Amino acid sequence: MVAKMQREHANLTLVPQPLPNLDVSGGTGTAISCFHYYFEVPWQDLEKTDLHKALATFFFGSGQTLVFFDPTLLINPLKVMNLDAAKKGTNLPEVFGPDAVRSNYSLLKTELVLTPNQFSLFMSQREAVADTILLTFKSMEILHQHAVYSFSLGSLRCFQMGDLSSDTMVGLDCFDASDRRFEFWFARQHGKSAPILQSDINRVVKTLRPTVAPGK
Repeated sequence: MVAKMQREHANLTLVPQPLPNLDVSGGTGTAISCFHYYFEVPWQDLEKTDLHKALATFFFGSGQTLVFFDPTLLINPLKVMNLDAAKKGTNLPEVFGPDAVRSNYSLLKTELVLTPNQFSLFMSQREAVADTILLTFKSMEILHQHAVYSFSLGSLRCFQMGDLSSDTMVGLDCFDASDRRFEFWFARQHGKSAPILQSDINRVVKTLRPTVAPGK
């Protein structure tokens, strides 16, 4: 199964690298408030907003597209895994290791640093099953991107799937101090040449904040 995944997803060998550029775009941009959160983008020509229950998509005239997912509706993988483990009578830390299931951030980090070449004939059955599950999760996270980065900016710890110098779309998963997850997608519209810079993505992360106090 692992060999099949590797054939279908050659980028499973990617592991998070430090983000080389933490610069933040300045200048006049657009302030966006959505799903009780505020953030800024450096582009001023917002043409269209598609608002749905679980996500909002923002289209800019110069060619950038930004998708923001409602943080309250994102799947909580660790919660789902704990519920499933409770039904089966299994101990999640024993299966995946205590560090992996300490938080959703830790779980995603454990997935992303795992590669197919870490599998061995000398692994225990428990390790092989757990790592196969984690590698499956990883294949769903990085899709067809050509790079994976990790970085911290402001109060958020983030993983970035993709590099806009080589990928048409970049995914961003960030976690706050309470392990709340924030997910964005950045993409260039077909036929338009305006770039999305890393500093543009960083501005979104740097300015993200709740518009109401948590729990309100």
